[in-house]
Amino acid sequence: MTTDQSAAGHAVSGAMGPDAANLLGSLRQSMDRAHTALMAARRATSGRTDLERARSDYLRAMVAYQQALAVFRLPVPPRLRDELRLLRRVTDVGH
Repeated sequence: MTTDQSAAGHAVSGAMGPDAANLLGSLRQSMDRAHTALMAARRATSGRTDLERARSDYLRAMVAYQQALAVFRLPVPPRLRDELRLLRRVTDVGH
């Protein structure tokens, strides 16, 4: 996965400049942090509200990343597209 991110970063940097690569990298990190928080909420004995909030945060982070990819005319990875579709079905956010 690191290789794919690195390759994507170089492609964006070459095509769009370093600002685009920095933005996409930052959004990707936000998405990864939200995913980590979601996994922790799933494992924890926290309440349903915490899990729903973590799902919503993760969904918002994924949507922001997907929108940035679209702005820079980059393809949305199939895994991201599928995970977005699934999470939208599980939550009411993002419909």
